[in-house]
Amino acid sequence: GDIVLGWSITNTRGCTPNEDIVVLHKTARPTVTLAGPVISCNADGSFVIDTVATTGNPDTYSLTSVGANPLPGFTPIVEDTIIWPLTITYPAGTAPGIYNFRLSYRNKANAGCDSLTNFTVEVQTPPVAATGIAVGSPNICVTGSTTLTVVGGNLGQKANGTPNGQWVWYAGSCGGTPIGIGTTITVNLTATTTYYVRAEGLGACDTTVCVNTTVTVFDAPAAANAGPDQAQCMNPAFTVTGNTPTVGTGVWSLAPGFGSGTATIASPTTVTTGVTVPNGDSAKLIWTITNGVCVTSDTVILRNNQQPANANAGPDQAHCNVAAFTMAATAPSIGTGKWYVISGPVTIGTTDSTNINAPITLAAGNTATLQW
Repeated sequence: GDIVLGWSITNTRGCTPNEDIVVLHKTARPTVTLAGPVISCNADGSFVIDTVATTGNPDTYSLTSVGANPLPGFTPIVEDTIIWPLTITYPAGTAPGIYNFRLSYRNKANAGCDSLTNFTVEVQTPPVAATGIAVGSPNICVTGSTTLTVVGGNLGQKANGTPNGQWVWYAGSCGGTPIGIGTTITVNLTATTTYYVRAEGLGACDTTVCVNTTVTVFDAPAAANAGPDQAQCMNPAFTVTGNTPTVGTGVWSLAPGFGSGTATIASPTTVTTGVTVPNGDSAKLIWTITNGVCVTSDTVILRNNQQPANANAGPDQAHCNVAAFTMAATAPSIGTGKWYVISGPVTIGTTDSTNINAPITLAAGNTATLQW
């Protein structure tokens, strides 16, 4: 409370005393309870201090950065008016860390009643947006999974050196319900989907923009059908017909390592096409239907057989009471030969039917006709 003092002047001759009084007002120092913690993103170059309670109506403040870790380049504030909250600027780009400050405040009407409050400011660096997304399998047939990995960017840094954000993934749009968190995620797909990722700040710094990529899922075409195998004699002109693709496109090609490889396909990209196979040659064709990464194929074999040389079964033979005959056909220069019984009571063993000198047994008194 107040203190009242009196001052009285008297003398010894009985004069009336001359008196006066003075009142001493004792005022408590003002107090400020700061809201905390005080956190700032160094890209902003400023931080805000506010109070949760004050006493003594402080209206003037000074601010310095002092102590064990002062903020480099900070310009002290001297005798400025208090208007809560206070926005304090500092050099943008300051390294992340915990910096010491001292707030001095008073009420101008109460000279000498200054108060001090020490506090710290946590300076953070912001996340940097990714530059792209690496996709393990950008194209998938019908259904499957793939990995998505952040390319470039960083998560920034808190004052204590830990990451100041996290990579958050979304499907279909940037934002909404996350589908995963982390540098790399694995996703399962049944339809073409666009994926997004951004660094979302965990402190005072903002979230970055999204980058995106699309993973394409292709429908599988119906199984390829190249048609039945074909054989012709001395006719190089063949026609092949594959099945019409339900999705995707089809193409004819020659299978390697079959025939001479000199067959030609007139129109490789049409379902039905002519094929030329030289006389005496053969070819294997592949009908391949492709839709993105979905592939199905089937093969057809074309044989253009060479006309064999004229058959020569050898001269007619006659024996007198000798049942054993030996055939004397001419070996074919092209193709293979085989004996057939046209008439007569003889049989030819399986292993002898292709022997130009096949042994034949014909009982005496009989006649047989054989064809080569």
